[in-house]
Formats: sequence, C-alpha cells, structure tokens
Amino acid sequence: METPIFLLNDDVLLLILADFYGEDALNVALTSKRLYHLAAPRVAARAFCWKPEMITQLCDYMLTPLDSRPRARYLQILVLHSVAFVKSEDGDEVSASDTARLSTLLSEAHSLRTLRWGKAFLECFVHDPHLGLALSSLKSVTVLELRTVNAEIVSLLASMVTLEVLQLWRNSVGPPEQNSLLQALIMALSNLRRLHTLSLWNLQADASPVATSARPRFSSIKKLSLCGCPAQYFTLLSFCPNISHLEVLFYPTAERGAFMASRGNAWPPLDRLTISLRDFEPQGFENLNRVHWLDIRDEPFESPVTARALSLALPKLRPVSVSASARFRENDSPAWKALSGYERGLRMLDVAVTPHAYRPWSDNWHSNVPAALAGIPLLSLRFMIHSVVSNSWKSRLEAGGMLSVYRRKEALSSIPPGIFEALPTLRIVAIAERSEPMSWQSPNSTTKAHHRYMNDGIDPMATQGHDVSWDSLDRTRYQFHWWCRAPSDGAPVRIAEKDGERIYRAVERACKSADRSTTSDTTAEIERESLQLILIPSTSAYATLGVELISTLSL
Repeated sequence: METPIFLLNDDVLLLILADFYGEDALNVALTSKRLYHLAAPRVAARAFCWKPEMITQLCDYMLTPLDSRPRARYLQILVLHSVAFVKSEDGDEVSASDTARLSTLLSEAHSLRTLRWGKAFLECFVHDPHLGLALSSLKSVTVLELRTVNAEIVSLLASMVTLEVLQLWRNSVGPPEQNSLLQALIMALSNLRRLHTLSLWNLQADASPVATSARPRFSSIKKLSLCGCPAQYFTLLSFCPNISHLEVLFYPTAERGAFMASRGNAWPPLDRLTISLRDFEPQGFENLNRVHWLDIRDEPFESPVTARALSLALPKLRPVSVSASARFRENDSPAWKALSGYERGLRMLDVAVTPHAYRPWSDNWHSNVPAALAGIPLLSLRFMIHSVVSNSWKSRLEAGGMLSVYRRKEALSSIPPGIFEALPTLRIVAIAERSEPMSWQSPNSTTKAHHRYMNDGIDPMATQGHDVSWDSLDRTRYQFHWWCRAPSDGAPVRIAEKDGERIYRAVERACKSADRSTTSDTTAEIERESLQLILIPSTSAYATLGVELISTLSL
C-alpha cells in the first residue's frame, strides 16, 4: 500500500524538502528510492565549520560526486566560523592546501546563496589568487560576510549583482593602502542594485580623499552600519538617500573632531539610529536629525556619562522608542531621570537586562524596576533577560535547582503588578528569558543552536555578547511571557504570545502614525491612537483574549 505522501508529485515534495538539510534530509533520503533522489541533494545544502579540522572534512565531502555531480553544486549556505581558522605550524591562519580546496569548493558552488567567512579571507586570498576568481563567479549569493579584505577583494564584488546583504571586516592593522579601499567600495556599490544592508567594521582610512566624477546614488540601501570606521566612510551616508537604519559604534576617539567637520549638513531623518552616546561630543548632536527609534549601546545605561549625553540627545533626536542595556542595580539613576524628564515623552522601551551571571532571578533587579521607570509615559515595555551560565556553574545550578525555579516564578509573578501600578499609561509588558544556559565556547553542535548562523541574516558571528534586539532573539532559546492591562480594573492579565505580539504591533503602528504627524501635539495623538486598542474577554477569568485594533490608518 502506497503511503499518502507518495501521492504528491515531485514538485510538491521538493517544496516540502526545501526546509530539510543535513541529518534530517539524510533520514528522509533513507526511507525510499524515490525520496532518496529528491532528498539526497539537501544533505549538502548547508555547511557550518567551527573547528579547524572541519574545513578539510568539508572540502573532502563537498568535492565528492553525488549522481556524477560534486556535492558542492547543491550547497546553498556556507558558514566558516572564526574559530575554524587557527595558526598552523608554518604560522599561517590556514594552510595553503586548505585554501586551494576552499577555492575549488566555491568554484563548484553554483547554488550558493549565503557565504560567511569568519576570518582571514585576505590571507587565504594571498595564498591562492584563484579564490578571488571563485568569489566573483558566484552569481546567486545574496548574503556575503568577509573578514579581512583589501581594495582588490572589494573590487571583485562588483560582479556579484545579486547581493542583498554585505558585511566587510578588516581587523588587520597597517598603513592605509595606496589603492583606495573606500574608492573601490563605492565603485562596486554602483553595480549592486539589490543591496539593502551594508555593514562595515574596522576599516582603515584611505591614503587619499575619495574622488568621484559623478555623485553616486545607492537608492537600494536601507540599513548602513559604520562600526569602528574613520570619518571618510561617512561620505557613504550622503550617497544613500533612502536610508532608514543607521548604526554608528566604536568610533575612533582620535578622529572625533574630523568627524564633526566632515558631516556638513544634518543627517537625514531615520527610522532607527543605533549609537553609543559616548562617541558624540556635545556639539556632535547638533547635526543629528529626528529619529523614531533610538538604540543606545552604552553599558551600563545607568552611568552619569550616559545621563548627560541623553539630556543633549533627546531634544534633538525626539525619539518615540528607545532600546538600552541596563542592570537595575539601584532604583534611582540619572539616566532614568533623563528619560522621565524627556518633554516629548517616551512611549516604547526595550531593555536588555544583565543581572547576576549565574542566578538571574536571585538578584533584586526586578524589585528596582518600578521605581526606576516611574514617570515615563510608556505604552509598551519589553525586557530581555540575559544570563550567562558557564559549565563550571552547572553543578551549582543543579544543586539549587528547586530554589532557582521558585525564585524565578516568584519574580515573574511580582514584576507585572508593580510595573503596571507605577506606569498608569502602560498597555503591554513582555519578558523574554533565556531558557537554557549560554556557553561562551564555540557554538553547540545541535541544529537548533546553529540555525541562527545559517539563516540569510547578517548578525555578527561572534559568540560573545548579548542580543539587544527583540526581533533577533533565538526563538529556540528564549521563553516569552506577555501581560496586558485589563480594561476593567487595570490589573495585569497574562495573555498568549500571539495576542501580546498583536497588541504590541498595534501600539507600534499608533506611535509611528503619530510620529509622522505634522501636528504639534504628538503626545495627545499617540494617546488617541492607543485608546483604540479594545480587549474583549471571552471568559470572566480572561482565559483567552480577543484583540481588535480600530486604527485611523485602516479606516
């Protein structure tokens, strides 16, 4: 008797198998001859290397034939983590033989969509110049990350017209190149008409000023990241008229004066600005423009330096939403006072909390939250609880496991009432807590732990550091809790994640609508929009909630 799945034609089965790779695809391939021919190519669809010996194993496997074709022809995502490149006996980052084999692999990977090279690409390019030809021959790549590059490598990107996300690193230290890297980048970007995200890290200044015969326009670029880059690279900002997200971090202190002079006109209005406030001198805020979402990367947020910078930045940027990383060691700090004294009023706040390293719920940070945030007219509040648990603490956690569970439940139940009472305007509260220990070692060997590095995103591959964006949280490692304010008595009500997301999106739409408004009373408009959130209880105990949004945007 034929299994019902075999009644489907091959095209439908291929669509189903598109989500399978590695061991999952292998298990499917071993079930029948028909599925073998369909699923076997998916075994080699994704590859991730985080150990030095895995590069050799990867090349051996990918260059062996499957149905008379190298398996590399079926490779779609390739990630070479930085820890896969270590010093060999001859002092190089990677051996010449492995470099040649990686070059051959790339030349055969005609279906490759994502390539993330975690380290030493320039050294490999010097070993084997054919690596550059193999890179430029990739005609299907949409996401590319290269660490350590030069102008010659950057010029090869001009032929990769399918690129949508590009991240370039240069960690090597040396004199500026005579052949301008920034000049080569501008020339390459002119051909990349699909590129929407450009991220540049630690690139060096060019030897001579950038010369352009005509002013280029990179209209497709929406997000630009300039991290640790000198003032010259801020000329890219004037070439991106449609930019909505700008990230400026780790700015070289020695060049702050040149940076202020180089910007000239004010920056364009932005949907999101990610900055370290300490990178800007007081006069540096004068040329900044209006921002909807301000992502602050100063740690700790509660420091007096951050508070002074906030008092200067908020009146100029006029954000409605803010992201920050805080510790809540105390219930009163100058930074929180600066937010509560913000004249326009902050409406949405995301906080990445870094409590005690190994027992996040034993710390008293959650008891300090209501007093710290009192006075801020928030509509939405989301917490990301990050705790780092190394292997040395596992035995201690297991010994006190029941006590940790009790304290966690006690803290989770105590947070919403205090916050809703302290913030009368608040409508929705969310907490994302890590559901498993975090390792500071290389990524785990499990598929779920790898999927974050295998997708088509461009999040840095570094394993250290915390997630600071709610949307970038690994859904397999976090638990999400949502509460909303009951319409009758104002008490917090636990709701499902999907309902919480719907309420949050409604608040977000209301804030964006008011932020785009030309009326002077923006605060009143936000309140008017947000009041149209109607919670309809289906039972007296609010077991389930139906959420409707009657927005003026949809009428």
